[in-house]
Amino acid sequence: MVTVTVDRMRTRYIGDAVRFDGHLRRMLDEELAPALRAVSLPDGHVCLRRLSVPVRLGPSGAARSWADQIAAALARALHAGDDVVIFPRTLDALTDVLVSIGRGDTGRAWAWRQLGLLSADPHHPDAAATALLRRPDLACAALAAAAPHAPLPLTVTGWAALAQAVADLVAWPAADDGPPPEVVAEAVLDAPVARRRPARIAELPPDELRAVAQLLLLCAAPSLSRSGRMIAAVTDLLRRPHATRPGYAPAPGEAETAARSAGMIDAGCVAPDPDVRDRAVPDRAVPDVDMPEEDVPERAVPARAAGPDGRSEPGPRDRTTVRTSGTRAASAPEATPSHAAGVLFLIACTGVPELRPGSCPPLAPDARNAARLGPLADRPLSMVVGWLAAHLGDVDTDDPAVHVLAGQPQQAPDQPVPTEDAALADLAEDVRTWLRNLLRLEPADDLRWLWQRPARIVAEPGWVEVTYSLEDVDTRVRAAGLDLDPGFVWWLGAAVRYHYE
Repeated sequence: MVTVTVDRMRTRYIGDAVRFDGHLRRMLDEELAPALRAVSLPDGHVCLRRLSVPVRLGPSGAARSWADQIAAALARALHAGDDVVIFPRTLDALTDVLVSIGRGDTGRAWAWRQLGLLSADPHHPDAAATALLRRPDLACAALAAAAPHAPLPLTVTGWAALAQAVADLVAWPAADDGPPPEVVAEAVLDAPVARRRPARIAELPPDELRAVAQLLLLCAAPSLSRSGRMIAAVTDLLRRPHATRPGYAPAPGEAETAARSAGMIDAGCVAPDPDVRDRAVPDRAVPDVDMPEEDVPERAVPARAAGPDGRSEPGPRDRTTVRTSGTRAASAPEATPSHAAGVLFLIACTGVPELRPGSCPPLAPDARNAARLGPLADRPLSMVVGWLAAHLGDVDTDDPAVHVLAGQPQQAPDQPVPTEDAALADLAEDVRTWLRNLLRLEPADDLRWLWQRPARIVAEPGWVEVTYSLEDVDTRVRAAGLDLDPGFVWWLGAAVRYHYE
């Protein structure tokens, strides 16, 4: 479906105003939609700064002719590429806001305004934070995508407001468990997003600093983002301007070992980008809001080489996620096929989203489930769900759907030890029982039909999009709500979206 939003339409004509007003109303209300369906328009958010259409109308069929001429002019304008910006997803638009403002480039501010992401001056210190606050469910994904490529243009106030908005998406209070936090907390603050924080963030009040610590955990090690000990450890490090511990130097490999034991490297988010590690990160991406305007230094805009048409082209590390005239399009995230994508419905077994108030999903981080997990209780939830998905779906852990549930690991995940295998088998039966009850099935149903369904999966840090075949729509699944968009899944640190086509 194509939705066209017209910010302002100005029509000038010579002749009978009353008659032409009637044609205009019919054109907008009845004829424009079918005319747009008849032309080929790109997917995503297409932003066009201005469209001028000289229209010639005959004595009959004026409204239809008017709509056809507008649709044809729109198609020509998009093909020409002048003053056109195409964002494949809202996430790409948010990432562009962060990267562009971080580099001092506000040339696409008009497009951000069209999408409702920007309402004030793009040079305002909190313009980027305001954009992220409109979609806090995509904040972790946008921060993760932007941090390796530009300073994050967030003030201390912006960090605090964004952290609180994201914290509101994590429904449960922090638990008082987690791995030994010292080395793991160091690794969290060495991740790309954390390295872009302003030094003055240490001056935030305790509650706000704690929310920022949880946000950084959601970006780097989401399975640990509800651990009270981890949040406290990261908060303690944030209080230090440079987040260093005097006299402490981890042994070679110690940080990686600790991170793997915590499921962080397995989560695919915390492995430091060498380019970010070696690049100096300024104390402030943009001046704090209380900094006098006359003291604001100018930010350098990275030089770009000219393209074949004489316009600037992105450099080798310029990952702009938009298509504009004269610039290269970033390659769209590749979709990988899975033959057991039904295992993604296990997300509902963790209580995200809440399908049946009052029931306790078997994987919800609830005190009632602690005994059920047994020896698995000390493992990150993403690791447990990944193992469970491979077990129930009868697929390898490298299946794309299992890979997503395991936290998009950069390395092969650990295998469960024998005692964990036994606990996993018991947990699998608990999950089957809960799902049979939810789906109103017979006790003998092995649910193989639920797990074994194909899909195409696009997965990035902070974002997962799953496309099932329209032929596989099942009324039982629909009635139970298993294929409702989970939204922001805290233990994955990602927004998850399902759709059929």
